[in-house]
Amino acid sequence: MKIRSIKASNFELPITESTGLARREGWAVNAEVANPMSRYPRFKSHRNLWLPSWSQTVCVVVAEDGTYGVGMSGTGGGGGGYGTPVNAVINEHFAPLLV
Repeated sequence: MKIRSIKASNFELPITESTGLARREGWAVNAEVANPMSRYPRFKSHRNLWLPSWSQTVCVVVAEDGTYGVGMSGTGGGGGGYGTPVNAVINEHFAPLLV
């Protein structure tokens, strides 16, 4: 079976409010994490301050018989995803090679 098309696009999941009380804040909010920005005091202690705000990615692969598969990127620790660069790599590099 051959691949007919591969397309990656940006998407945003709706933001929902929690109905319960959290036991503690998420680790990305206050935890000090070693990262490329650790040498800068302003960014060292809060990982979510330097994460990109890219959208998330959804990728649809369609086979010649019409069957399809869907994959989605996870979110970054600060709420952003990896859509912008991932979409370009999939659509401009991998898709033409695989189709």
